[in-house]
Order: sequence, then structure tokens, then C-alpha cells
Amino acid sequence: MPDAAPSAAAPPGGITEEELKQQLVGKQFYLRGGYLGDSITFNEKGHIIGHSPQGSYTLSIIQIDRVHLTKHKVELEGARFGLHFNEQLAYEDSSTAFDKVRITPKKKVVRLTIDREMVVNPKKKKEPSPPKDKRKGAAPAPPAAPTMASRNAARISRLTRRHHPGRLCSARSSPCACAN
Repeated sequence: MPDAAPSAAAPPGGITEEELKQQLVGKQFYLRGGYLGDSITFNEKGHIIGHSPQGSYTLSIIQIDRVHLTKHKVELEGARFGLHFNEQLAYEDSSTAFDKVRITPKKKVVRLTIDREMVVNPKKKKEPSPPKDKRKGAAPAPPAAPTMASRNAARISRLTRRHHPGRLCSARSSPCACAN
């Protein structure tokens, strides 16, 4: 199967279709709930939508063969396997106690569809630009009310106005003399 370009549906920081394929394709998983249908749909919280017959956990192994990611859902396709337990004695190796048997016919697939949660990104609000006065000879806007910082700046300005460069101030040892 040719590699598809990463899905544009994935949000920044979200998972891409390629990452899902790496994690899931070729691996076998248990389908919780023992659902036996060939086409099963789940909502974004993992609850089944509609109805599917249920059976034993031994018939609930799904091998994922194909992954498709869209903006609204994740689609998984694969084959169903069942466990066949062999007769086993207590002292024998338990890893060979069962066989996996393919249940889904070659030309059919099990299709699992999972709805994705809708993530709504709030739109950025533009700050309104100040209204442009269309008259050319319009009077300028009145000055803003003085703030504490502007009052302190005015006080410093008054103090420095009394000083002029080039002379040493008796109050300071830096070159800045007072008008006295």
C-alpha cells in the first residue's frame, strides 16, 4: 500500500494518520465488549452507536490492516480472529495452550469507526482600530488623564530642568550642576 501524505485533518500537536498507521497496522487487539458485528461504530467517548451482537472474548481479537483518519472520524479495517484452546496439562508450557484462527473470510473485513471529538478553536478577536477622522483640519484628541508614571516623569523632568551640564553639583559628585 503506498504511503499517504500526513492528514491535514490533524490539528497542530495532534496525531497524524501516519503515526496511527505505525502504531496500529499489523497488530492484534481485543475488542472490549465482545462485539461480533462486521461494521461497528463508536462515539468519541467509546460507547457503541447502534446495536451489535455480543459474544465470547475468544472471538474478539481484531488484527488491524488499514487505518484512515478524517476530520470527523477514525476508520479501522481488519480481520477477526478467534482463540482455539488446546488440551493442556498443568505442567506443560502455557504459551502453546491456544491457536489463533481467522474467522473473517478473505474477501470481507471488520470495519470499526470511531467518531472524533470536535475541537473548536476560538477565533482571535481583532482589536478595533481607532476611528479615522475623515476631515483634514480636525482637532487632535485631548490628552489622556495623567497617570502615576506620567506624574513621576514630570517631577523628574522639573528636577533635571534646574540642572545644566558642565558644572559639578554640590549635592552630587557627578557632572550636573544646579542653577544655584
